[in-house]
Amino acid sequence: MRVAIDLDGVCYNFTKALAQYIEQQTGVHYSAVPTCWEFYEKDWGMSLEDYLSWFRDGVNDGYIFRIGEPAPGCMEALTAIQEAGHTIHLITDRNVGYRAKQNTVL
Repeated sequence: MRVAIDLDGVCYNFTKALAQYIEQQTGVHYSAVPTCWEFYEKDWGMSLEDYLSWFRDGVNDGYIFRIGEPAPGCMEALTAIQEAGHTIHLITDRNVGYRAKQNTVL
């Protein structure tokens, strides 16, 4: 059986990486635990334009998608799926900035 798994929010804490990147750049701390899909607006008080700009800059600076540990239990779950005889297909949409693919593959 093929098992499809998303990366962001499942295997990788994108929100935490973005919050850490912004804090590193500005000193402003944002919660790494989103409460909704539009966390940047509702939780952080940030416009979509500002969010997308930080997102792109974090990718291009080699931080987002490159820095951060796998989500707790992620590696064990992937191993268990594979050992059960399934194939794993990672699914993600990382079409932002010019380093998204490089940050993901390496």
